[in-house]
Amino acid sequence: MKLLIVITLYLFVLASCKVDEKTIPGNYLPKGSRNVEFIFNENKTFDLGMTTSATHYAFRTAQATGIWKLENNRLKLMEPKTPFIDDSITRFTNISCFNFWDNNGDPVSIRYIRVPPEKLKPHFGNSLYFFSQDFKPTDTLTFYFDGFPPFKFPGSVPSTIGNNMHKITMLEPNRHQLPQIEFIVRKKGLLLLPKKIRYIKKD
Repeated sequence: MKLLIVITLYLFVLASCKVDEKTIPGNYLPKGSRNVEFIFNENKTFDLGMTTSATHYAFRTAQATGIWKLENNRLKLMEPKTPFIDDSITRFTNISCFNFWDNNGDPVSIRYIRVPPEKLKPHFGNSLYFFSQDFKPTDTLTFYFDGFPPFKFPGSVPSTIGNNMHKITMLEPNRHQLPQIEFIVRKKGLLLLPKKIRYIKKD
């Protein structure tokens, strides 16, 4: 009987300490400081913001973005090997649309649009509306921006049937190479390696 109770308590403690990806998203600050903030988003991207007084960090830039990956109890931050694009689709609408946003929810303006063999055409705003039936299956629509790589449809995201609304979220490339960043995940926060600086999740 005692053995059964011990095993039950052990399994309960083990389950309560289990790290899950759903618990990661949120804003994290170093304990006792507001000089650095990591924002982990539900789409597995992150944003890093620093003040000039945070001199003990070996980061070359005050702002950075990337993707996060959870492996056991280690949270690893990295740059995507290919441009990160999240396509939120509302299917079978009356008209097709592409609208572009950055990871902070701000609109990304389209500078030029090209449908071969036509030349580049200037564009204003972050949206383009069109009817899918006006395009041939072999047509490729290419969008150009400032600070972001070109976006192709189809190509950057798969082709779709009929008219659909596409909300495209893109991750702005870093100006400097992102250093290796890794945390140990704890129940009440994160430990930034190698110095084990403790980060607390904001309420």
